[in-house]
Amino acid sequence: MVTSLVLAGSPMDTQAGDGYIKAMANRLPMAYFQAIVTMGGGRLRGRYMLKGWKNMHPSEHYWGKYIDLFDNITNTEYVRRARHFARWYEHVVDLPGRFYLQAVKHLFKKNRLARGEFIALGERISLKDITVPIYLLAGTDDDITTPEQVFNVENLLGTDSEKIQKDLAQGGHIGLFMGRKTLNENWRRIGHWLIDADKK
Repeated sequence: MVTSLVLAGSPMDTQAGDGYIKAMANRLPMAYFQAIVTMGGGRLRGRYMLKGWKNMHPSEHYWGKYIDLFDNITNTEYVRRARHFARWYEHVVDLPGRFYLQAVKHLFKKNRLARGEFIALGERISLKDITVPIYLLAGTDDDITTPEQVFNVENLLGTDSEKIQKDLAQGGHIGLFMGRKTLNENWRRIGHWLIDADKK
């Protein structure tokens, strides 16, 4: 029933590129990730994940944003947006520990989705089975999901290359979904592409 598909900031090939998440998944043993879940009482606590994201860019999260806020303290729109973003960003949810550990092991460490070895509901999932038109969106500065992790899926799909659209947005991971320029430009193109793909 799916006639077209958009993959935005999706780590389809987790061993592609040179990202922080790939390095961490490859370097740390499963016992480390299990310990995080154990500390969370069987869950990956959202606050642990948030601390990890912040520690990727400590200067930005622990003092840079406050300096920027001070520099713009008389700009009511800036203050409003900063407050709104902080309220959203700091509101974290916990993940089931079993789900998290399966994702780490099968998707990030063993890269089973890209390798065609992923099993779901007792069946092997192969990206080659996907033949619908695909739109791939990655961020130039996305260090959560590097552009290579998104774009390398082009080589793993069953979709003909002329039906694959690749787009690189300026910015990082969150900017792919919330950035004003990305929403106005890249997602507008995606909207038109979806309409056109649905007509074919």
